[in-house]
Amino acid sequence: MDLKPYNPAEIVAKWQKYRDDNQTFAATSDYSKPKFYGLIEFPYPTGNGLQRGRIA
Repeated sequence: MDLKPYNPAEIVAKWQKYRDDNQTFAATSDYSKPKFYGLIEFPYPTGNGLQRGRIA
């Protein structure tokens, strides 16, 4: 099976055009929808292993 060489510029351009044409990430102000609050939490409840910078 012959594969084309990987060309990231070609792939990125293709998907950027798709997202622009289909408004994939377009924000809307539809106040008829219920409110939603998405919270992202770290997987370490104690904070162990997280980089917090230098402590002097």
